[in-house]
Amino acid sequence: MLISLILVKGPKRVELVGWICAVINLAVFAAPLSIMRRVIRTKSVEYMPFMLSFSLTLCATAWFFYGFFVNDFYIAVPNVAGFLFGIVQMILYCVYKDSKKKNDKDEQEKPNNKSTDKEDFEVEVVADSQCNRRN
Repeated sequence: MLISLILVKGPKRVELVGWICAVINLAVFAAPLSIMRRVIRTKSVEYMPFMLSFSLTLCATAWFFYGFFVNDFYIAVPNVAGFLFGIVQMILYCVYKDSKKKNDKDEQEKPNNKSTDKEDFEVEVVADSQCNRRN
């Protein structure tokens, strides 16, 4: 932003700062794409809370209407993408929210199911009462 003060004068400065802010806004809305990929791959929504997606959608909607009413398309247009990403995240959440429960039920039915995930290992420590006594 400091560069825009030095290099660009007048109305071009507003346009440059508008583009910079629009790109940053799109980057914020595109950040959850990696989480969406993980949700699809693992069929689990544990890394994508619903309220975060819902809040993203509400925020993008509010900023879109603000940009629309003040005729500032540097605000309105990126928030259309934010709204769409938020809707897609909520749809993914609704599709995969019960998937984890189904997977847990399958694992309980198959007790001999060997897993290589670190999270699935349990350690049981048994202490003998005679080991704790000193003679």
